[in-house]
Amino acid sequence: ATAFAVSRAAFGGSGRGDGEVRDSGRGGPAAQEQDQHRNRPDTRSGKSQIRGAQVGKPCRGVVEYFTDMGSARVIVEGLSEVAGVLRPREMNRLAKENMAPGKELDALWISGFEKNGEVVLLSMHPPKRKPETMKPGAQVTGVVMDILAGDKGLHGAFVDVGVERDGLLLAAEMSAGLVKKASDFVKLGQKVDLWVKDTRDDGRFVLTMIKPRIPIYKLGHGHKLTGIVKRRMNSEAGGYFIDVGYEKDGWLRASEIPQDRDFMVGEEVKVYVHDVRQQQGDFLLALKRPPPTLASLQVGVSIVARVVDLRDKWILVDVGCNVPVPIFEAELEKYGEPMTPDQYWLTEEVVVWVTAKNPDGSVYLTTRAPKVDFRTFSPGNAVEGHLAWWTDREAKTIAAFVDIGAPALSLLKR
Repeated sequence: ATAFAVSRAAFGGSGRGDGEVRDSGRGGPAAQEQDQHRNRPDTRSGKSQIRGAQVGKPCRGVVEYFTDMGSARVIVEGLSEVAGVLRPREMNRLAKENMAPGKELDALWISGFEKNGEVVLLSMHPPKRKPETMKPGAQVTGVVMDILAGDKGLHGAFVDVGVERDGLLLAAEMSAGLVKKASDFVKLGQKVDLWVKDTRDDGRFVLTMIKPRIPIYKLGHGHKLTGIVKRRMNSEAGGYFIDVGYEKDGWLRASEIPQDRDFMVGEEVKVYVHDVRQQQGDFLLALKRPPPTLASLQVGVSIVARVVDLRDKWILVDVGCNVPVPIFEAELEKYGEPMTPDQYWLTEEVVVWVTAKNPDGSVYLTTRAPKVDFRTFSPGNAVEGHLAWWTDREAKTIAAFVDIGAPALSLLKR
């Protein structure tokens, strides 16, 4: 019995009394052995000489027995030659109630070492991240640690998502429907998938179980989507509202639906984005892929256009957007030679490049082939060019625009 007590003493605490063993008398061999270990230096933050043991490494183990102060002696998988100690403050408060000798612990982390590496300190808490790492919209996984049943007027739960403080999950954020009690949706110790809804400067953050909707500004003209018919629009315009996973439902107008086609609520349908109306905060859908818009054209892209009209100082071309675009005489060129509008003919195909876009969605075109591809530029590259034009001295931003042979003019700030 004395030898058994001495062996237990080797796995005692670090001078705070939490390593006292049972079955040992005061002043006996066990106490002397324990005092010797208490006098050893604390190497909590040091490195162990045991191969494969390092701070922060996940591990598994089995509870062997408990000390009088509640610490658990754990046999660590792969580290059976050293003592594993799991102290009460490092235990999951949900697991304390069910902790017993022989219990398997699948989620442990090495938090430090003591007694010159002879003792491995364990924790049931994974290494914590800073609250500043939480970003709104980020998806996380957590464990329900506490349920609030009207405490201080709050209904919800606190969830451990691996940061230094638990996140708040309000009851209203557990489901899109009505939530009367948080306990109807989550249980203590339950693992849940969440999204960060909001963060604060003091490190607090709010979670939600409702998958956030994608903002409509990320929609683009012509995007192909799959949605669910939500409801029919009973008005002169007619049509259906389609849920395509964005923050608002899209409107499929009656004019976009064949007369012999009808939809049922809940039916799945494949649609295309016809127009995103940022000012109204909504978007229109179509069953067929719509033609591109001028706003969807990218600067520097080449397009095969068709001449649709000739004027004195410019020509009008169709770039496939059902809107004719002018090309001024200064931008007309063929085979490196300047051209005039009367040298073109109707329906002639010409290659044009987009040089600039305006906030209203209009674009500027040129028939001059670019000498350089600005998409291959890197900071620090040397270029040559000539002054094209500059802003007025009374303008908010004084700058010059330089032609370096690229499809678009380069901006030279003051």
